[in-house]
Amino acid sequence: MLLACSLTLGAHLSAFGSVDYSSTEVIKAVQEALNEEGFDCGTPDGIAGNGTKSAISDFRAKNNLPAGDMIDEDLAVALGYINKDDDWDVEFVSTTDGIKASIKNVEKDLFAALQNALSTIGVEHVTVNDYGNAQSLNNVVTIDAKMETDTGKTLIATCMHVPNESWEIRHICDYDDGHYYYTAEDDGTNLYDYKTGFLKERSDAAPANESSETNAPSSSSDTINVDFHSSVKNDVTGKWRLAIVDTEAPVNSYVVNYYKNFFKSDDEIHGIINKHDGTTACVSVMLGMFSITVHKYVPGEENDANLLFSGDVISDEFYNMETGQIEDF
Repeated sequence: MLLACSLTLGAHLSAFGSVDYSSTEVIKAVQEALNEEGFDCGTPDGIAGNGTKSAISDFRAKNNLPAGDMIDEDLAVALGYINKDDDWDVEFVSTTDGIKASIKNVEKDLFAALQNALSTIGVEHVTVNDYGNAQSLNNVVTIDAKMETDTGKTLIATCMHVPNESWEIRHICDYDDGHYYYTAEDDGTNLYDYKTGFLKERSDAAPANESSETNAPSSSSDTINVDFHSSVKNDVTGKWRLAIVDTEAPVNSYVVNYYKNFFKSDDEIHGIINKHDGTTACVSVMLGMFSITVHKYVPGEENDANLLFSGDVISDEFYNMETGQIEDF
């Protein structure tokens, strides 16, 4: 049978959980990040020696983390490796026996495509256990392969076939925690490393923004407490950011200083949810001005990019980037 057919790609990986903080790969990733932050670990070698432990202790102290030299989730988050809100809900509905039987006729080409994609993320051995979520549109077929690895992880690979072309693997994700390890258009954004469980690209936000509430001064005499997140769940652009505030001040009164503190580039789009008045402001830079569209807050939109900015529009204005004053045309 096609199911339970194995793909062997080379040496096997050692088993680990979602993130094994004692693994060589994780320690090496932490060492590389600490070196970039100016906390010298020496050459990253995956061994937590005295130099690495000292660097960890210093970094934890500077970033208000619990004291010690442990490598844990707090440290990983502060280094920009883990996005706690990035999990996806993976749905898998097994397909019919007839479709599974038809796949048997093309299993050689399908397995070749799986081998190529899996090898790029470091998966050495899998067993295909089931197929599901089959769809066909204009003779383009997509189907998900459910696979078990020899490390105990369950993966879902979305496979696509176009007439007269080879099979292509569009995505590979973790069935249990929803992390995506591979996409056909891999730019590294929001993808996780299979060996470490960390995001492939560290967040470029300052560690303090990731681990604790940040005080961002407004353009008034007040201080606006900003709970900032450098990504939004289900955002496919990689450009959306999220902030949560609780203030009577209108967004234009503090947008200038917010921009200076939290914008890394002018192509970002920031959602500022205000708990005080139940609004969500969409803030971006357009034509050398702030474009601010204020929406009615939709419950749960902070957890899903598909809901963010979906509330009714309350106002839509342009503001001066130096003064925060409204621009007239």
